Amino acid sequence: VQEHLMEAVEGTLRLKRLLSQDEEVPEEVLGKRRRKKEPNSAASTADEARILQLLTKWGLVQDKMTRHVLESLTSEELKLP
Repeated sequence: VQEHLMEAVEGTLRLKRLLSQDEEVPEEVLGKRRRKKEPNSAASTADEARILQLLTKWGLVQDKMTRHVLESLTSEELKLP
């Protein structure tokens, strides 16, 4: 590999290692982060209100990525300050 491309190649290999480590995470750990939505439940209504409150506070009401991340949190995590 040419000298001026060496840093790019090293960065790519580092990224590949990090991504392959993510694939080795046990399913039970991943399952903890995923929350099932229960339609019309008091908890989901409270969580949705908290999500909207945070998005409004941060000025990100239209940001779908931030909403997606907040929706993946548990109720306990959403209550943190």
